[in-house]
Amino acid sequence: MVFGKRKQQRAAARAEEDVLLARVALSTLSVTDRPFEEVGLVWGDAAPHEAEALRTLARNALERGADAVLGLSLYATGSERLMSTRRRNDEWRAFGTGVRWR
Repeated sequence: MVFGKRKQQRAAARAEEDVLLARVALSTLSVTDRPFEEVGLVWGDAAPHEAEALRTLARNALERGADAVLGLSLYATGSERLMSTRRRNDEWRAFGTGVRWR
């Protein structure tokens, strides 16, 4: 079954990415005892929930060569949906300073 195989491939690819992303330390603290050099501002893509916003932040940090993101901030923007006032259309975003350990 092709559909089942694709689902397994996506799950395997996500598991591989999880291992890579686990290397990136995310911290709300802006300082650390460990020496580092700044890579620059790093931000995640808009996401439907907090966990995915942090995941995209870690992915973007890794792509920029950062070992960690310090001074992490997480926020949501949203608006009421037109057809229902009980559901919100939130977008979560995360950003911080990417650093490379020395």
